Amino acid sequence: MIDAQGVMLAFLEGQSGITTLTGSRIYAGRSEPPEGYTLADGAAIVFKRRQDRPIDERGVVISSSFAFRFYGTGGNYNAQLLSAEALYRATYEVLNFGTNYGVLGAQIEGGPEPLTEPDTGWPVVVVFFRAQLRKTG
Repeated sequence: MIDAQGVMLAFLEGQSGITTLTGSRIYAGRSEPPEGYTLADGAAIVFKRRQDRPIDERGVVISSSFAFRFYGTGGNYNAQLLSAEALYRATYEVLNFGTNYGVLGAQIEGGPEPLTEPDTGWPVVVVFFRAQLRKTG
């Protein structure tokens, strides 16, 4: 079985165009940032696998759907939203045009949609990607 979230996390952590914006703030298997995170910590990506389906009968390649949430940083709501959108665009670029052994490609399923988190008032950009992943281990 393929660890879809692990493959995606390793891929994202290996992309300097993303980690320049997030540092180590890429959180897999979550619907929201970890407790204690604030926008002042810096931009962050939160993602969670929604479903998998096999592409081949051996289970070597799967198609996984992911829900992504992008959080920005800045002194006010507009700056935070623009930062979150820049992080989304950087992620879109690497998922659509950059591949490695584990991530074969990805397509947008829905979004991007800028929203406001109801509990915190933070801007967030929500998008759904479907990625084709290969067993790496």
